[in-house]
Amino acid sequence: MKRRWLIIILGILGLLMVYEFFNNRFSMIMLAIGIGSLLLRNWASKKNQNSLFMIGIFAILFSLFSNRLVLAFIVVGLLLFIGENPEIYQLIRELLTNKKPLKNQNDFVMVDFEQSSNAPYKVSKNLWFGENRETEEEIYSWEDINFTKIFGNTVFDLGNTILPKETNIILIRKGIGKTKILVPEGVAISLNTSMLLGKVLIEEEEIDLKNETFHWYSDNYQTDARKVKVMANVLIGEIEVVFL
Repeated sequence: MKRRWLIIILGILGLLMVYEFFNNRFSMIMLAIGIGSLLLRNWASKKNQNSLFMIGIFAILFSLFSNRLVLAFIVVGLLLFIGENPEIYQLIRELLTNKKPLKNQNDFVMVDFEQSSNAPYKVSKNLWFGENRETEEEIYSWEDINFTKIFGNTVFDLGNTILPKETNIILIRKGIGKTKILVPEGVAISLNTSMLLGKVLIEEEEIDLKNETFHWYSDNYQTDARKVKVMANVLIGEIEVVFL
């Protein structure tokens, strides 16, 4: 019932927003300036392209936010989005209140590095949304990992493979969600993460991050031959390193 009312309110706000926009001469002028600047950018010199792009984007944003209903539309849209994705609400609630989640669903990634491969390339599908568990197929079996997800929880299991005697790289880009990295014995790991809001858990240590960058190396990183270098960019979430 709440979802239905939110959709109805969102639709009404959208119609009112469009009506007010087309009856606001200033908004129309700013929108025209913005679109015109972006179109002129294609014919401008390289020196002026960036300036026209910035003017165009600023004018369009100013045109949109001069409408009083835009903010209300965004707020209702966010409420509807969070209501449809309880894991986001659960994560934000945990970060703000330090309460444990009611359930734990993860996107489980079995990592399998190989030193050689006959294929010149490999394409892997990124699941931007959801909490699907993927354990029956080799998701990453060629070179390093480049992982992207808008929201959701993820587990990287490094214990099901023999790592090459070199530095292996895992690159993670995530909007919202938890990330757990399972590290087997005999593997060194380094972690470099930038996070807008969240925390890093390593063994019994907990480090809170607020728009900060965190660097960490395991004790055996300089001496062990098998290494994993993790680089993560996260908006809101949690990264946990677990040694098996």
